[in-house]
Amino acid sequence: MKTDLSLQWTPTNIQTLLQNPQRLLQHAQWQTAIQHFGGLSGFYQYLQNLRLSERQLNLLTVITAYPKASVIEYCERLHIHAATFHRHQRDLWQTLSMQLISEVPLNYVQHHQASSSSQPKRSRLPYPLTQLIGRSQEIAFIHNVLQQSVRLITLTGIGGIGKTRLAIQLAHELEAEANQKVYFCSFVDIREPAAALSFLARHLGLNYNPQTDELIELLAEYFSEQPSILILDNLEHILSIASLLSRLLRQTSNLKIITTSRIRLNLYGEHILPIQSLSVADPQTQLAISDIDNFDSLRLFVSRAQAINPFFQINQHNLSLIQAICHKLDGIPLALEFAAGHCNQLTIDQIMLGLNKRFELLTNSTNDAEDRHQTLYTALEWSYQLLESETKYIFNHLGIFQAPWNFELTYALFPQLSHASINQQLHLLLEHQFIKRIVVNGTATYMMLETIRDYAQQQLDNVQNLTTIQQSLINYLHHYLQANPYTDSNKDQWVEQIQFYYPHILQTLGWLDQSVYDNRLAEIVYAIIPYLLKKSYYKDGLDWCKKVIDSNHQHNMIYAKILYYFTVFHGNYWNSLIEDMHILDKYLETSIKITKKYPDEILFLAELYNRSGVIQPSNNKDTALNYWRKSLEIYKKYSMYTDIGRVYNNIGNILRMGDSSEKALYVYQKAINAFRLANDTHKLSIALGNYAASLNAVNRIDEAIEALNEALAHTKTNNDLQGMTLNLMYLFDVFWVTKQVDAATAVLEQAKANLKILRSRYFDHWINRSEQRLAELLEL
Repeated sequence: MKTDLSLQWTPTNIQTLLQNPQRLLQHAQWQTAIQHFGGLSGFYQYLQNLRLSERQLNLLTVITAYPKASVIEYCERLHIHAATFHRHQRDLWQTLSMQLISEVPLNYVQHHQASSSSQPKRSRLPYPLTQLIGRSQEIAFIHNVLQQSVRLITLTGIGGIGKTRLAIQLAHELEAEANQKVYFCSFVDIREPAAALSFLARHLGLNYNPQTDELIELLAEYFSEQPSILILDNLEHILSIASLLSRLLRQTSNLKIITTSRIRLNLYGEHILPIQSLSVADPQTQLAISDIDNFDSLRLFVSRAQAINPFFQINQHNLSLIQAICHKLDGIPLALEFAAGHCNQLTIDQIMLGLNKRFELLTNSTNDAEDRHQTLYTALEWSYQLLESETKYIFNHLGIFQAPWNFELTYALFPQLSHASINQQLHLLLEHQFIKRIVVNGTATYMMLETIRDYAQQQLDNVQNLTTIQQSLINYLHHYLQANPYTDSNKDQWVEQIQFYYPHILQTLGWLDQSVYDNRLAEIVYAIIPYLLKKSYYKDGLDWCKKVIDSNHQHNMIYAKILYYFTVFHGNYWNSLIEDMHILDKYLETSIKITKKYPDEILFLAELYNRSGVIQPSNNKDTALNYWRKSLEIYKKYSMYTDIGRVYNNIGNILRMGDSSEKALYVYQKAINAFRLANDTHKLSIALGNYAASLNAVNRIDEAIEALNEALAHTKTNNDLQGMTLNLMYLFDVFWVTKQVDAATAVLEQAKANLKILRSRYFDHWINRSEQRLAELLEL
């Protein structure tokens, strides 16, 4: 470096004064000029009081503390690359040069004494460049806590959640209050805990001699002058200074400290405030544009989008996409700002599509961002590297879960580790905000934000055998389902438990479906069929049964039952499309052949006969009746009254649709008697409704109304809205035939009200047809 000896505030001269000052101070004119500042230490202190950014101030502090260090040493202390260091250094020299030329012309330096005693103290609070959006509750909480006896508050949260921005806002609000001084210091570029408090002292402008001064006592004396609040930002990587902060608080009663850290300091008297994501709207809920103000994530996205693109407009289409973006990014402010930063180049649709590879899309487009906030990936990487290797290992594996998980699922992933060791690692991940604990049905479970899960999965893809982890989860869920089958006695508890496991079961089925056929696929699908039917997941059931059928080469009883349930799901989902009947008939024939080889499955064989009769086309009535006779023969032998009633009800339906109402009445009476013997009021109400429809067809109106009144009473007792609506259909037909307009209108309105609760389209055709018929009746 060639030194400029002229008496000017050039970037080169400033660099020389900071890193090799004797080159200039051997010249009298420079020596005199610097003496007016009280020597080099006074000059360095003066520089600290200039209008510098947080990054520039940190860089200046490190350079003045280690003036003759190499570039490599500086990079290690600042945790940055050499190219970044040189860029930041050039920026610092240029900023110092411009401010010194403006504020301290050397021609008049003798008139400007700059010793530490004459310089006014500056708060040096960083000034935000944008408005803080949201966080009103957090700010109110901190103000309230500070008014009490609390003296140490730690704001915790994952990288990019907005801890620093919130702390800056707090600093300015607290400074505006009377009778207290507020100081803000960031440790983002400090890598050695031992240097942290000396860095703070220099930041405060204290003359500190490590040979003679006790730093804690010096700081305590400094803060004892008046009530003070010290805000310390980014402590997670230098947590060993926590004990020193505790000592400092104990030695002065005028000081309160607010820190930001991705994990708590773990000190006595510390109050923790976890900083959560900004509020997001459920993407399934349709919002109006006026609703944006109700969700901070939407407000932030729109604000940043309009800042970078003044022509950005909100409409109903892109609002729904912004909802989805905010939800997918978990309301993390840094991620939202990165996404919105592309609104001058990409459409909202393109940004949404780009989130499939979020870490490639979500990068900072500005030139002044800190290195750790240049990309969303580096923001998370900063936290990840603070973990121990075993904690990283656990975290990577947990990224496989697509939904909340419990202890049992966690233990299944790590058969080689003790439960105590796993629990300890879960606790550490909670501390570092990588996972969250939630309560589901009174049970503690864990979850990851989608953004963090994507990061974990990247780590998993890089360092782990994914197939081994998948097999661990498949084995656990397969064993769980075999050991805990559905039964009538445990059905409610079973359905509730499967509700929790269902997303994980779907995951395992997806893995099995992509591999060479594994009989566990059929066994898992068969095990969850009662849940699929209970939840009306007919499409899921249809698809998974078909995958088993297409890939299975073991024609055992599970395969036979999968064939049967395929026809059940098909009937519920497609309402048994006529063109598919030959396929369903073929599946049932195969199932019957297999089941006949298993004598213990005689009752299932009876059900196959019953189902085979149901799917027969109307022109195959004799074939259907033949199947039903076989079914009844078995059910009667075992006194299965509910099943006997079901078969008779099916026979009655085919007779009624074939204009044999008198015969249908006789058969329906058999069904009704069987359901009464079984005390099955649910199915009894259905049979009564069918019976009433046949009575109506033969003009026995009073008997039809009597049967329907009993049916509706049962559906009301059973809280069976679907059965009630079905019987209301039959009652409407009775009133329509007898031209009772008011009664028909009342019944139709009640049915429509039920459908709003059911949210089922099963009755839509009947509703439309009934409204047309009612309109025709009103015209007469």
